[in-house]
Amino acid sequence: MNRAVGILAAAVMAAAVPCRCGADLLKVIVLNDSHTYADDQVYVQMTGLDPSGSGKNGHVDLATSTWHPIAESDNTVRPPGGPWPHDRYTGYARRLSELTHETIHAYSFRMPHIISGRVYISFKQPAYFHVFSATELETPSAVDQNNPNYHLIFDKIELDWEHGKRPFLNTTTVDYFSISFMLGLKLRNGTTLSRGFTKSRHAIISELKNLPAPWNHGMVWNGGTPVRFVAPNKLADTKPFDSYFDDYVSRCWSYYGTKTLYLKSPPNAPAWKATGQVEKGAFRFTAGTKEKVEIKNLAGQGAHIFGCDGPGYLFTTGSDSIAKQGIIKTMGAALNRGVLYDGAHGIQNPDDWWRDARRFYAHEPTNLYSKVLHEAAYEGFCYGFSFDDVGEFSTGVEGDAAEVHIAIQPMSDAPAAHTVHLRPNRTRFATTGAIDIDVDVTRAIHEPFYPAFYIVTPAGRHLYLVEGNRLTLDLSAYVMQRRGKHWAPVAMTVPAAAHGIRLFSASFDRIPTGDYLLQGGAVDARAPIVNGRLNWIAGAEDTEILRVR
Repeated sequence: MNRAVGILAAAVMAAAVPCRCGADLLKVIVLNDSHTYADDQVYVQMTGLDPSGSGKNGHVDLATSTWHPIAESDNTVRPPGGPWPHDRYTGYARRLSELTHETIHAYSFRMPHIISGRVYISFKQPAYFHVFSATELETPSAVDQNNPNYHLIFDKIELDWEHGKRPFLNTTTVDYFSISFMLGLKLRNGTTLSRGFTKSRHAIISELKNLPAPWNHGMVWNGGTPVRFVAPNKLADTKPFDSYFDDYVSRCWSYYGTKTLYLKSPPNAPAWKATGQVEKGAFRFTAGTKEKVEIKNLAGQGAHIFGCDGPGYLFTTGSDSIAKQGIIKTMGAALNRGVLYDGAHGIQNPDDWWRDARRFYAHEPTNLYSKVLHEAAYEGFCYGFSFDDVGEFSTGVEGDAAEVHIAIQPMSDAPAAHTVHLRPNRTRFATTGAIDIDVDVTRAIHEPFYPAFYIVTPAGRHLYLVEGNRLTLDLSAYVMQRRGKHWAPVAMTVPAAAHGIRLFSASFDRIPTGDYLLQGGAVDARAPIVNGRLNWIAGAEDTEILRVR
């Protein structure tokens, strides 16, 4: 099972032991499957509002699993480079390797209840925040060249868990795209709700980078390295997109100057109905028999179409009526997806315009940023613009979660520099039998290493393989082989790609049924165990599930 393509892009996570954290803590597992950055080069931090509902801004101490309100005294760090607008910034982030180790490249922390939670992940250095006051927190900017995060690859994930509500997990590509994640909400019934991207970061960035003008304005570079692609409405200068939709708006407004648009709520949404027509340059709707909703002419307002905002245009708030919210959100979604008018017909059936995603983004001008992201997303779910939840095409999932899984997808499609592929002779077993393990090493490993492997039982215990076919719960960094009368660890180097290396054969008798995980890789033979953890220099890209029936 390839971790980049599986349901979670990480089979290792799917079999993790459910967290017994208690009612007020939720386990979050982060897997570094980047193939580019070491675990100590990945930084994680979490911010969000007071779980008690006071509205105060704060952050989560990942070491103690506690929420703390922000304070100006949090500004303790001087970012490299500069000079920057502020002398000091926050130090909320922790290296991934500093969190609780789960398995190869996977670490966890426990989060408390939080409102509007955001998990920030960055590479090589932390993303820097600045506290202005006890109520004002400056978040990392995607477009401000004077911000210390501008040339940093960072991204964020929405993770809310309000008191009395179920955890909510969501990617947040409405503002920009920088890192490819797969996300999973593992429920207590054993199922997993998965969202995210199945393509590598390089593949997605390449498709965005190759979009025609004016989309080239969205790419942020650090020298020759693409850092992120910014949504058109979030650019510092949105002028290249102001007239982007003008031709489409003109055709739509002309068509509905003589035709009536019928709209109604999609399934699983509060019920409303409305009719609309263009009068004197504005789209005027009547909801029910009384409520009137007006949308100004959107010619020259491309940023408001992309952003689904702007008073009098596509802006709505939670205080608006259900009908007004529905009209504004439906119009914003229909314009971004290019289905309000297809060149011949408008929305003819209000019951099904939103059903067939194959109709979306089919006619330019359209939101090509959202189109690329949806095509790269798991099962097509993505948040390409603010109202992408119309018709339930966005990435938000919620449920009675036992764990949250965040997998950093590979940075590129190239093989990992140190990739080890496990190859058991089979994956289905009776309760008594035998297993043979071979490995393929796809790139040279010049450092002396021990091939180290273990099996994760259904109960979550790690059984390490030593001395031929013996399994032990004790931490072991190598496979043993008999040398004359004695057992000795096998240290090796691989000067070139090697295939079919036989590492061990093991027999077993009357083991319990269930799903087991075979995991492993290469451990540095010079220092195999550091601080009570295996010192991996190469993990196994393929994590095999062994089923005993």
